[in-house]
Amino acid sequence: MKYFLLSIIFFVLYFTIATFSEIYKWVDENGYIPFSDKPHSTVQEIKPQNTIKQENEESNVAINKKQNVTVSYKSLLNSNVLKLRSMLKKKEFNALNEAIAQLDAAYKSNKLSEDTYFTAFDAFNIKNEKLSSTFDLWVSSTPKAYQPYLARGIFQYHIGWLHRGGDWSSETKDEKKLQLSKYLSKTSDDILKSLNIKDDSMISYYYLMRVATTRGQQDESEQLLRKTLKINASSYRIRAEFLRSLTPRWGGSFEAMQAYLIDASRAISEYPQLKVLEGYIYNEAGDIRMIDKQYNSANDYFSKSLEFGDYHATLFKRGKNNNRREEYADSLRDLNSAIDMNFEKPLYYYWRARTLISLNEFDKAMNDIQASIQLDPYYKYSQNTRKWLAAKFHNEAYTLRESQNNESAVDNYTKAIRLDPKNGDLYQGRARAHIQERDLSSALADMKKAIDVDPDNYHHYALIDYILIKNNDYDQTIKYWKQYIKRHPDDGRAYVEVGGTYYRKGDIKSAIKYAKISADLGNLEGIEAYEKFKHMIQ
Repeated sequence: MKYFLLSIIFFVLYFTIATFSEIYKWVDENGYIPFSDKPHSTVQEIKPQNTIKQENEESNVAINKKQNVTVSYKSLLNSNVLKLRSMLKKKEFNALNEAIAQLDAAYKSNKLSEDTYFTAFDAFNIKNEKLSSTFDLWVSSTPKAYQPYLARGIFQYHIGWLHRGGDWSSETKDEKKLQLSKYLSKTSDDILKSLNIKDDSMISYYYLMRVATTRGQQDESEQLLRKTLKINASSYRIRAEFLRSLTPRWGGSFEAMQAYLIDASRAISEYPQLKVLEGYIYNEAGDIRMIDKQYNSANDYFSKSLEFGDYHATLFKRGKNNNRREEYADSLRDLNSAIDMNFEKPLYYYWRARTLISLNEFDKAMNDIQASIQLDPYYKYSQNTRKWLAAKFHNEAYTLRESQNNESAVDNYTKAIRLDPKNGDLYQGRARAHIQERDLSSALADMKKAIDVDPDNYHHYALIDYILIKNNDYDQTIKYWKQYIKRHPDDGRAYVEVGGTYYRKGDIKSAIKYAKISADLGNLEGIEAYEKFKHMIQ
């Protein structure tokens, strides 16, 4: 331990001189803002890197072979985050209270790891203020339970940071800071209510510590630390949160962090899981280097941090940093390990998707971006990547269809649809590929879906008309055109199509009726059809 402390002292002296002058201003609590020297930059589509630079040498080149790209997956069916969030969506408040009580009991009896337990409460980190009423209803439905107050407090804490945004403090308007302050007060009120009901809730104390850290109240954070460690003296997460309050970016210093680690040395010796705390300063240094875009230096610090024990958050950071270094083999390896250790963190999947895109592994990237969105549907960067991948599969499908490679085209359309299931053009494109394969049944199913998700697109009705006419199904054709007309009564094109279908069916009177409506709307084809049909009945 003493050798570690000596190395820290040297590190502190060097690092403080080299880097510390500006970084304390960085107060972004929103972990979803990518590290950058400009955290307020606008959202941009993520472009894949089609080739890997040769100077990255053999490791990257080798892993770009599809058979060597190994990606680890765990089923999200076992996700506590998604289970709790599903109950919340369904307003199953009693079931929610019971599920959280079971998590409490499992954690207390050591049947559930601390990391799994704490991560479960990410279920209430939902960046959608419209859900406030659902949390209010939960509280009013079960006012004597501690769970709804805790959950609402967590929700309000993250909504506060949503209002605050990720800009530097000096670039953030006072109005936004006031919004954060307002929600921090709401968070504190709810968390204290939860502790009045259940005074040994580790999660409640943890979020009070986060509020104290945000407010720069280190003394308050230390008092909470002592109270919480009386409940569970072996807690890593509580100690790590206190260490975070001592970091330079939150108004502390590396010296203060070092002093705390000296104080905690006995506990670290007693509880093996706390060993990773000794790497926390190196982790913080890596963060700062990554912000400064000094990626090689950041990698060294993250690697040093991991010498004190693997921790998924540090593996994730090094994986993200390796992505920026274009060391994709190393990035993938770290991100795989992070997900193996904690499979419920949306950012882990998002960054692995970015790495897989850089390796041209688009199918695997698709699975990861879907997992990321499932765990956090409001993260705009994941949504941008989803749209980019869907467009890529769409473009590939179109090219394949144009070259008559319809089977592969259908496969790519299907992938695009998985990513963008409400895009009617994708169903239409796949239907055209089916038509070229003379599979009218599948084409018809796709066009029904296209109209279902995009009922105002004239071209969808035109293509389903083509398919139905091929099957001599005139009544269904007319039904669909009338459905379109109901939504667009002034579109003369639709009336002439209905008239033409009645003509095929042998109903000349109805054909004339609809052709005339089209003609009266000024449609040239309608005028021609009316002139043709009106003489047939005379």
